Amino acid sequence: MSEADFAASFARYRSFKGEVGEPGRIDAGAGQRYITVPVRVTGTLKNGDPFTLAGPITLHRTGPIDGATEHQRQWHISASALKPRPGAAAPATPDQVTARFRCRDGLAFTAVFDNAAGTVALALPGAKVQIPAQRAASGIWYEGSGYELRGKGRDATLTEPSGKQHACRDLDN
Repeated sequence: MSEADFAASFARYRSFKGEVGEPGRIDAGAGQRYITVPVRVTGTLKNGDPFTLAGPITLHRTGPIDGATEHQRQWHISASALKPRPGAAAPATPDQVTARFRCRDGLAFTAVFDNAAGTVALALPGAKVQIPAQRAASGIWYEGSGYELRGKGRDATLTEPSGKQHACRDLDN
């Protein structure tokens, strides 16, 4: 999106307030750096209706590699998964990001990532489990109580205590 298009995208709002949560870990690879930050935006549309948007924003920059310009070494928004959320009057929780997953085998579940606590709460059919974050070289990795959730971008793999694996995709991202 160009700078002009970005500025024009605010034309439908009367007011808005952005709350930025705690950034995740910086992921690195091939001289590139990525960091995901939970964001929640609330406000009023020009017609007077309240709105709430929430989701992760991914920032990118080039690391200190030969040939990288100063502009490339600065953080830029590379992806935004801000989506409308119900409950405009609900208290903001910028440290929490909710994602809905659908797996190739039909399994569907919700994951609430709590960046402040370093956990993810999974709402699976017939089970609710909270598991701690692990240090991932890139992407996400949560493991505990026999479950493991690993992913990068929109793709994730959920492994159950039985060892069964599910290839999944984030529907909100």
